[in-house]
Amino acid sequence: MPAPVPELLAKKRSRDEAWGAKKAAEALEAKKKARSVRAEQFKRAESYVKEYRQQVRGGWQRRRGAPLPAATPAGSSRPRPGCLSLA
Repeated sequence: MPAPVPELLAKKRSRDEAWGAKKAAEALEAKKKARSVRAEQFKRAESYVKEYRQQVRGGWQRRRGAPLPAATPAGSSRPRPGCLSLA
């Protein structure tokens, strides 16, 4: 037969279990929030890159007064001399 547990010790154990469960739930919630924040930051960075590329291409078109050349000719894997590939 197991020995009886003092009342204060039983209360402490139940309090610690409740605290641990609460802490685990908070950690899980923080992890989910961090994941969504990271995804949002990545999307924002992608939009900045897209906007920058559009500005660069627009600058070329304005300076030259012509459309951008293709980065690579059809069937070739090497870029043409003098053409920058931003894709």
